Amino acid sequence: MRKGPKFVEMAEMVIDFHSHLGKSNAAFYPEPDERDLEKEPEDLLRSMAQFGIGKSVVFNLPMLPHTQERANLDLHEKVKGDGSFIQLAFLDPRLKESPELLERLIDKGFRGVKLHPVCHGYVVSHRLCFPTYEVAMDKQVPMLIHSGWGEYGEIRFIVELAKKCANLKIVIGHMTEKDLFSLAPPHENLFVESSYSSHPRRIEQAIRSFGADRVVFGSDYPFSHPATELSKIYSARLSHEEREKILHKKAE
Repeated sequence: MRKGPKFVEMAEMVIDFHSHLGKSNAAFYPEPDERDLEKEPEDLLRSMAQFGIGKSVVFNLPMLPHTQERANLDLHEKVKGDGSFIQLAFLDPRLKESPELLERLIDKGFRGVKLHPVCHGYVVSHRLCFPTYEVAMDKQVPMLIHSGWGEYGEIRFIVELAKKCANLKIVIGHMTEKDLFSLAPPHENLFVESSYSSHPRRIEQAIRSFGADRVVFGSDYPFSHPATELSKIYSARLSHEEREKILHKKAE
């Protein structure tokens, strides 16, 4: 067993449920240091090795909707055959081609869906999105949905979707929204991913509200840093079993 800070056993395994690869489109990130952001699998593998992450759930950096097929297929070509990576399809579910594209990507080995309603500008509970959700439910794959940073990222829309699609397993990306702990916990098909939690106590609150079986670790690489996000998990007052569930068991 690897040893970490005093009195804290390091996890047997870490799975990062939220990491990006590829090239970001400048339309979404105007800051100069993010305008030309591009990350390759080798960059992520170095970071994973440095911080003891065994597997990463990966998807594209935000892209323009008309490039979504090419972006997903390009990512697949870069990471296929590498067991360190678990691929999610980054889609705009409103688009007519998204349901059929999702089916093809799942056939290629993609294990779920990532949505970013803020970058793409839509409400996740809108009727145009449901054909894509039907495919996800039929194939029994989970869906990671960005939350925060604008009205389209509000928890209420994700909760509305959870009510309408009770068989869809939804992971709420990030732990920032004020309504997260008041609106989401009653819905058993909603899970939460830990990145951007403001303090280790926020992780403890997630355990109290959702239970350790509904919380997964994510770094949001490269927008946040694995060291920052892992430190909150290891600093939180959790049992060893709770920490193991967050860092890998639930993701598995």
